[in-house]
Amino acid sequence: MNTNGEYIRMKAQVAVLKEIGMDHGGMTIDSIIRQLETRVREMEEGEL
Repeated sequence: MNTNGEYIRMKAQVAVLKEIGMDHGGMTIDSIIRQLETRVREMEEGEL
């Protein structure tokens, strides 16, 4: 049985994935992950 917290988390994940899908149409999930990880690293380096 799923808890209310699990339901809310899943709904949030779906919303995020839909947003990513709109921003990165035609890319595989691996490509999207690599691109997002690169952007995160760039942002982290910019803060130093």
